[in-house]
Amino acid sequence: MVDDSFTFFTSLTVCFDNIPLFMHSMKIEKYLQEAKKRLGRNVNYIEEGISATQNYSAARLVIFEKQSKGLFRAPGEVIRKVLLYSIKMRTRFWDFFYSAKADIFDDLVPVFEKSIDSVVIKID
Repeated sequence: MVDDSFTFFTSLTVCFDNIPLFMHSMKIEKYLQEAKKRLGRNVNYIEEGISATQNYSAARLVIFEKQSKGLFRAPGEVIRKVLLYSIKMRTRFWDFFYSAKADIFDDLVPVFEKSIDSVVIKID
């Protein structure tokens, strides 16, 4: 017997993008649009905008993923949701991806928001 309750983990992934010199003046709204292009056309958006965290102004994007049923079949039910915050600090955009199974995601959003509010990015 297989326990399907552990198909997806609740996780936080942090990564950064170095901003090329000619793009240092890029606004967070433009970065949000570029991030959406990189995520591809198969990503479904629930929410997007600019959000104030405790310490920063951040792009906020909520997306979901549907179960794949094969190449020529319609996707199935929503199985995972992701909350993305992007924060610009000097010459980098820091991305924070909070991910969870769809059925528990909404209950975890307050925890994710508390987490992003505690973020402090130190640059020497």
